[in-house]
Amino acid sequence: RNPRHCVVAGGEHAVRMHTRDMEREVERQIIAGCLRDLEARLERKVQGWRSPYCSQSPATMELLAEAGVRYVGDFAKDDHPFEIRAAGMPLIAVPMNHFYSDLHFIHACRQSVDEYARTTIAAAECLAAEQQQAPAVLSLVVHPWFMGATHRVSAFAEMLTALQALPGVRFMNSDQICANSSASA
Repeated sequence: RNPRHCVVAGGEHAVRMHTRDMEREVERQIIAGCLRDLEARLERKVQGWRSPYCSQSPATMELLAEAGVRYVGDFAKDDHPFEIRAAGMPLIAVPMNHFYSDLHFIHACRQSVDEYARTTIAAAECLAAEQQQAPAVLSLVVHPWFMGATHRVSAFAEMLTALQALPGVRFMNSDQICANSSASA
């Protein structure tokens, strides 16, 4: 319930993907149920969505827009948010790059937490050096139960301190990125 945290809804179950084989009304009910349940528990609006395995049916974006979702994290095409028009309404695609997920990097790719930290800092330095007109997003998808393990948490804390010391770096959650996106204006 901490307002500093944002919660991104993501479907009924991690392995129940939203595909063209899912009936539109079933998908509509899943989206509505996820949002309703989370909002009741959090006592606030859930603004974002990330589909299981980033999968969508042909109707997913339209159904999300109809349900009042403001942004999606299914697309890692760029380091910049961009607008998607669905059902005549804007959705913001907020970058949530799979490759900077702690689970992907450390568990799936079998890299150490120290290598994760070094690579993430190098990526932030690279984006900062590009000095683009629009701020870039280096998304860190972090799972507290994984990165918060005793043998990982110190390296993670040191990485965050190093990132915070970089010129031009600003920590934002996905709700804030959406709100500050020039595409959402």
